Amino acid sequence: MELGTITLGIASTALLLFGVGWFVRRNDELPLAITGFNFLFMRRLWLVESGMIDWARFDYGVPFNFSEYSHEAATYMLLGATILTAAYCLFAKRAAPAAIDTADTFKAYLLRHRAKILAGFVLFSIANSIVRPSFSDNLDELFASGYAFEFTLAHSSFIILITILVMYAQRGTLAQKALMLGIVGSSAFFSIMPSLRFAILGWAIPLAFVTSSTLRASRKLLIFTVTGGVVAIVFTVAGMLRNTEMQQLEPEQLMEAGVGALLNGGDVNMLDGFTMLIQVYPDVLPYGLGSEHLEILTRPIPRSLWPGKPVGSWTQKLAVASGTDLYGTGISPSLYGSFYGEGGVLGVILFSALYGWLFARYMNWANRFRSVLRWVLRGVLVASLFALMRGGDLPGIAAFIGMSYWPLILFVWGYGRALRQANTSRPQRFARALEPPIARRV
Repeated sequence: MELGTITLGIASTALLLFGVGWFVRRNDELPLAITGFNFLFMRRLWLVESGMIDWARFDYGVPFNFSEYSHEAATYMLLGATILTAAYCLFAKRAAPAAIDTADTFKAYLLRHRAKILAGFVLFSIANSIVRPSFSDNLDELFASGYAFEFTLAHSSFIILITILVMYAQRGTLAQKALMLGIVGSSAFFSIMPSLRFAILGWAIPLAFVTSSTLRASRKLLIFTVTGGVVAIVFTVAGMLRNTEMQQLEPEQLMEAGVGALLNGGDVNMLDGFTMLIQVYPDVLPYGLGSEHLEILTRPIPRSLWPGKPVGSWTQKLAVASGTDLYGTGISPSLYGSFYGEGGVLGVILFSALYGWLFARYMNWANRFRSVLRWVLRGVLVASLFALMRGGDLPGIAAFIGMSYWPLILFVWGYGRALRQANTSRPQRFARALEPPIARRV
């Protein structure tokens, strides 16, 4: 089953316009993100067929045929995006769910736990300064170290928590707030690493949601477009810095190269990966039948305890199956590629519907918060979607998300526990009860 270029273009544009309309009407960003990614995937096909760029080619020991399979791959990606969007919109609640907090209760909880947040950040920074220098970008070290290497990703959570603490709950002078934001800004700067460039998205997208939360959807769309462009350029440049030749360029040359790579779709080559993948499954590799999702649970097991633990991406599975060394270059087939590897076209259909339902359940839960936490949680989902769509190793992406947000998860769990234990029908009384003892005596 495959569609022509014109049909793919019309369908992808219509799907994108639906995402824009849903965002303007419902102030819901997720369908726009899903359909926007799909449009970029299809744009890659148009650029290649127009002769502006070529397919990303790498010798994986399989004679890939792009001209014969690219339209089939694009059709499956469009199918997955359509089902994912439809399932999400079907299960997303139209009416606002019952509130479980207020701005006052959240501010009170932030103030009460301010010292814990700051102390956690200090302890994490010390631990990270000890752990991080022991690793390089060497593939063998990354393969062996796993979660230890990704420990630094938790910067995202502390950047988010301290920023909202300063913006919405911090008591102090302007100079004190500026100092706090300066510390956070430094952490954000040092989180930009070529080997872990997804760390940029981990804090940038949720904070963009927070700062634009009071704006109308139309103005927010403009801000997201501009901010997204800047983040995309930084993200692309960070990826280019993995190449030692690029590290020798001047900043102006590097920025120019980054903009060029972004415009010609060089960093959005997921269609290339999917086209390769459908020529590998099931003839060379068997369908996973859900095993890649189960590997999310087994990924935390150290390889020192389980030397035969399954490797991650389809390219590494191919290397193991063919008896060659692990590849240092992996071309992502997107989230839909992971679905296809699980069960072919049926896997794309079933998992796209399942993920749409799960995303809707998560968003319905996040919308129950009436404080700024709602926008943080929504931003986390969109940031995670970016990683899922860009990644090709589902267990690895799940690890990235978990290592990025475990401090935030603990904070939200504690806040939810406090809400359940309190009388939420009297938010002012609850807010008073949560304030620090000194504040209550004033």
